[in-house]
Amino acid sequence: MKNLSLLTEEGLARRIAELKELYRQYRKESHLEAVKSAQRLLELVQGRAFVPQARTFTADLLAPESLVNQEFNADLIIADVPYGSLVSWQGGSATALDQFLENLIPVLKSTTIVAVCTDKKQKVRSNIYRRLEQQAIGKRRFTLLAYH
Repeated sequence: MKNLSLLTEEGLARRIAELKELYRQYRKESHLEAVKSAQRLLELVQGRAFVPQARTFTADLLAPESLVNQEFNADLIIADVPYGSLVSWQGGSATALDQFLENLIPVLKSTTIVAVCTDKKQKVRSNIYRRLEQQAIGKRRFTLLAYH
């Protein structure tokens, strides 16, 4: 939920204040760069109806029944999937990523965009989605998908 607050001007302003305080305390260049990035994003969204309506929920997206009874269809799904040495998906990352994408189907519509953030080792491949875009930024890979 904290990350979703970054979709509002107020949430971005709060995060900028947090990052400035971290920079004041530790003088890390990464905190200063994060402040600059957040300020650029804030400038882009100021005065715009950035997120008119958002619905969030918790689900085990590796369990096939997780989304079956949801009473909505998503316009946009953003997922930052587990990666790295501190986390793992049951069944192995390739299998789990495929299962995750398949389990989203009950809430998709023909225009839904699915944005998936992974590490560079994880490959997003699926016969039920069309890849629209893929970019590597730092240690992460961002893949945009459309449902066939």
